[in-house]
Amino acid sequence: MTMKSLFGFLTACAVLSAVFPAAAADIANGGFESFVLVSDPARAAADKGFGSWQAGADRRVPGKWLLNLTSPGRIAVVTDGGAAEGKNYLRITADVDVKHRRGAHLYLPVNGLEAGKTYRFSVKMRNGKAALGLYEFHQDKSMRPVTVAMDECGEAWSEVGGFYRVPENFRNAFLVVMVPWQSGVEIDDVRVREANAAEVKRNTESAVFETEFMRLVLTPDARLGRYFCKADGTEYAFPDCADSICQVKVNGVTMRADGFVRRSGGILELAFPDPAVKVALRITARQRHLVWEVVQASPDNLEAMSFEFPMKKLDRKSTITAANFSKTFVGNLFALNFAPFCTVREAKDGSMRLAADFLKRHGFHGGKFALLGMPRTMFF
Repeated sequence: MTMKSLFGFLTACAVLSAVFPAAAADIANGGFESFVLVSDPARAAADKGFGSWQAGADRRVPGKWLLNLTSPGRIAVVTDGGAAEGKNYLRITADVDVKHRRGAHLYLPVNGLEAGKTYRFSVKMRNGKAALGLYEFHQDKSMRPVTVAMDECGEAWSEVGGFYRVPENFRNAFLVVMVPWQSGVEIDDVRVREANAAEVKRNTESAVFETEFMRLVLTPDARLGRYFCKADGTEYAFPDCADSICQVKVNGVTMRADGFVRRSGGILELAFPDPAVKVALRITARQRHLVWEVVQASPDNLEAMSFEFPMKKLDRKSTITAANFSKTFVGNLFALNFAPFCTVREAKDGSMRLAADFLKRHGFHGGKFALLGMPRTMFF
């Protein structure tokens, strides 16, 4: 199954689930108590060019769960008296796709999620590292991958979890377990429940930055809330964008910041689903632009990092100068040293995103870029 056919399959499932919604948030077979037998343990699923999923010698794979054919691995339903809950648990190893070095992903539908509500997803893990995420489908049939939690656990069972707020344009979602390439993990007791407001401990204050012509606001969950031109009184931020401004890739898993904490010295520390990921910025206001400097980026196996500022699509764009502009206004990013590559790209949600992309080989720490927004007559 190619990525295109996988997307088509998931979209069809999303439409059907939207027609027949469940009454409450629920997932099936989170404890792996039910299973099915495959005919050939060495080929638990078809090989679409990425290697084939492989089952244990007893040929058991978990019922209700779907194996992502573009991210295969080895899988076994284990019954040895060591489960965290019930009789069975799941062992996953990501070492099949040698050519593309992709991790192992398996997924299943999540029923009953409601737009605007916050839920807690959790899993018990041991002996390895994994991430919990979602394939999130929207009313416009677009799809967004979301990472909710990621951690590494030792020999004892440990609960790993995180919170997920359902966007307003939500249609349906599939829960995904992601195991990084050349990693293994044992999991059990996957759950979802609606979160209590008191337990969702998040920053409640926005961050505001101003220049002569621009007012930029970051929401408490690190999204671009405002990109306001003070000269013409126009809001240029893309309305209700679900994505936060920062995305990182670590151990082959992509995740976005889901909050921030303000530190002394003008430092903004971003929070991520994986507590090991640390990104801190120093944001300095100049007369006509904001300087963004990366002062911390960890762990050492951080592979890539991007900052995106979603704007309304204007008349023209320039990928070379990283500008989104009209006859009256210019939104622009420019690199201040060699670390970031600045550009502009149109996203599936229709926003035009000013982007600063960082790669490990160019370094993260000390990378600087400038963000500006001003009348076009002042730019050229």
